[in-house]
Amino acid sequence: MLSTRVKTAIAAVLQRIVLTIPALTEGERVNVKRSGINWALDLNEGFDFAIWLLGAFERSTMAAYTRLVRPGMIVLDIGANIGAHTLPLARLVGPGGRVIAVEPTAWALEKLRANVALNPSLSPMVTTRQAMMVASPQDRLEDAIYASWPLHDATVHPKLRAKPKSTAGAVTLTMDDLVRHEGLSRVDFIKLDVDGYEVSVLRGGMETLKRDRPAIILELSPYQLAEKGARFEDLLTVLRDCGYHLHDLKLRPFPSDPEALAAKIPRFGSINGIAMAQP
Repeated sequence: MLSTRVKTAIAAVLQRIVLTIPALTEGERVNVKRSGINWALDLNEGFDFAIWLLGAFERSTMAAYTRLVRPGMIVLDIGANIGAHTLPLARLVGPGGRVIAVEPTAWALEKLRANVALNPSLSPMVTTRQAMMVASPQDRLEDAIYASWPLHDATVHPKLRAKPKSTAGAVTLTMDDLVRHEGLSRVDFIKLDVDGYEVSVLRGGMETLKRDRPAIILELSPYQLAEKGARFEDLLTVLRDCGYHLHDLKLRPFPSDPEALAAKIPRFGSINGIAMAQP
């Protein structure tokens, strides 16, 4: 498994090569169709470049939720960023389903909404919300959240390789309040990628999790949790308290021991897993 630093370095080298070949791209900002979805991309950004080069972002994660998400489902995409998973999820749920895409930063939300607008067959299924998901309504809104992964910028976070963007215009919401505000009768699936805020998000959604027991694809990153004042054990505890077990993306059970599971994760990196409720 590669760390975030190594993966970003590889992408940066590939991006420099690509931009020197005029036949491959018309510049750094492009509108393209990949895997049947239209995108407005900035090839200086990691998410965007991955979509342009590989046709999708995190293909293994996409393959995992493609096996779990069905037409008509209601999905929460928490930490939607530019919509890299929002739009594939919208295609999976179809006209009878909904995807609530939650993004706290104005910068990423603008890109998310632009990408949704480029896909009129999918946009009716998508609702975008500028919000930071929190554990309690009393929790404060962070001034900025990491949302940009530039490929060539010396000022990025040394481990996450990201830059913060302003949350101006956002509100704080618990997951349970979001479900009520959107009038959702149920939640069938959650994609959660919030760079260390996972414990807070899940604590704010325990009513929904215990009631609906949706499958959850989430990022597992002990160092990011620690930077936000949470422990990896806290994440495992809140999932266990809601009746969940963690699996890899092929639904093989992860070790229940926190140290054994943490040993599978790169020191300054992350892996994605699937939390499934017990039968």
